[in-house]
Amino acid sequence: MGVQGHHSVGGAVSKNAGRLIAAGAAVALILLCWVAAAGALPRGIVAERYVEGLANPTAMTIAPSGDILVTEKGGEVRLVRDGNLVAGPVVRFSPTVKGQAGLLGIDVFDDFAESGRFIVAYTPASDPTRIWLSRARMTPEGGEVLEDPWKVLPNNPDSDRNYAGRVEVADGHIYVGLGDLGRHNEAQSTRRLPGSILRYNLDGTVPADNPFGTAVYAYGFRNPQGFETVGDGTLWVVDSGETEHDEISRVVAGGNYGWPVVIGHCDNYPLTEVCDETSLLDPHYEFRWQTRVTGVAGYREGLMPALRGSVFVTGRRYGELHRLVSTADGRRLELAVPFFVLPGSEPQAGLVDVKVGTDGALYVLVGDTPAGQILRIAPREDVLDQNAILEEGTELRPADTPVCTVSQVDAAVPWSQGALLVICLVLLVWALRRREVPRAVTICACLLAVLTLWSAKVHAQEARWGVKAGANVATVSGDDVVTASLAPGVTAGVASRFEFNEYLAVAPELIYAWKGTGIDSVDDRHLSHHLTLPVFMEGRLNFGWIEPRLTAGPAATLVLSARTGDQIMTDRLNRWGFAVAGGLGADFGFGSGMMTVDARFERGLTEVYDDRATPHYIRTPENYNNVAYLLVGYLF
Repeated sequence: MGVQGHHSVGGAVSKNAGRLIAAGAAVALILLCWVAAAGALPRGIVAERYVEGLANPTAMTIAPSGDILVTEKGGEVRLVRDGNLVAGPVVRFSPTVKGQAGLLGIDVFDDFAESGRFIVAYTPASDPTRIWLSRARMTPEGGEVLEDPWKVLPNNPDSDRNYAGRVEVADGHIYVGLGDLGRHNEAQSTRRLPGSILRYNLDGTVPADNPFGTAVYAYGFRNPQGFETVGDGTLWVVDSGETEHDEISRVVAGGNYGWPVVIGHCDNYPLTEVCDETSLLDPHYEFRWQTRVTGVAGYREGLMPALRGSVFVTGRRYGELHRLVSTADGRRLELAVPFFVLPGSEPQAGLVDVKVGTDGALYVLVGDTPAGQILRIAPREDVLDQNAILEEGTELRPADTPVCTVSQVDAAVPWSQGALLVICLVLLVWALRRREVPRAVTICACLLAVLTLWSAKVHAQEARWGVKAGANVATVSGDDVVTASLAPGVTAGVASRFEFNEYLAVAPELIYAWKGTGIDSVDDRHLSHHLTLPVFMEGRLNFGWIEPRLTAGPAATLVLSARTGDQIMTDRLNRWGFAVAGGLGADFGFGSGMMTVDARFERGLTEVYDDRATPHYIRTPENYNNVAYLLVGYLF
């Protein structure tokens, strides 16, 4: 042959194996995207910009007249009337604005039409150890503060998170959601207030029928961000989890919702004996990725009758409005197709509240930005201003359009894994007959990686994208290896990461590598150009300024070109192939993203040479590529 020991990455898969792979991919796609028409949304519902000009809005309430009162984090209560933001505040409070602190929640009293009275919750600048409930009222001239404070709740001056502070006036009582204030264990106390839903009479006294003789009505919450009372008297609450496991629950008197003993559903918790504790209540739905739930609204009747009975939840992390529907037995909620996703023009913005208007439309509050606004979601024919319709991501899917939804993927993944197992068994039988076990195992690993990547895309609480570059050193192992020297090459590419939680992530990459190797029997170096698509599973630890990682996974490879001196070698090599790779890495926080460093080793599983391109009377050595990489990068 003249030259042996050339290195390259590539592989030849038989025609039958190729057909099996194609069939397996088709089966997986069908299973993952199988959606009944009932899961889609009605035709022609759009979102329009209703009001703009709000500064970091945090919550809103809709009066019987249709007026909307909005709280701004800096302390002002603003009035929206007939689609216009009234100049100047109704009233102004003086809150501490730090982290989650500020003007937090608002609701109107039942007699608002006559009295103009409403209640707010905020963290006062004058007393950082407390959260104040204050009462005010609207007047023809604007508004006035009546009692400030009216009621005083505890706070933790050493923490700037988990305040909650949403309020709801319903059934002749005032409900207040109080976060755990960073004091996690107090959420399991019925005598202490943090981590609880509090219930007061309208005069501020504790109702005689409260279950524990205190203001605590239900407990075991981390950060209850939103309330809604629906027509049958059901009080829904959304509770923001620590890194994921956001919850929506129906509040019952005396209920213990688990935090910090249980996060999410009981059977998710590693301490299985907790699941035998019948006093802990499971949520009606658990988001198994972090959406940072903020508001909740039940849709009873109005412009969109097909949505009757739906529960809507806003999330600030990805700007999503989720629609949930009751299961057949009425005991749980399940996620329908995502209802609305905020266009990406304002990446810092999130959805912080949702209400059903007196006109039957949905009103969504966009906060976490100085350019806050209210969106109105309604049928196209009921839009108030056609020019205000958002151009991106607003036309909801018609009922005959198939889509993939989170809940349907949850159901499809086990079936997909079963189909994948059958495909792998067929491939292994083929491999045993062809003596191609490493290749078949790698094909199965790649199929599993694709399924895992799909699951990661659906369930990831955070996705990052970036670039990587560095150096590589390549060599060859196997028969008759005559490689005498190693020469460094260069590597560059794009990277992504889908984080399930703070410990586990999936990280696909697309890497170009220019590689070189010195050959004993040839004066010229052997040079080759490759594309590699690895899909890594990453296990991570967090030590503050540094996050070390362990990575491992399969890789598909393609030889772009190869030559030894002036001799073109590309046609003699297996162009496509498979490999396994693994190594160590570390992340360092830098700006809004992170710097990455990776040291990894890649072991080829496909022979370098293509038997079909070599005359039968010449023995083809069984050689395999080995490559070591040192890479640095940045993930945004």
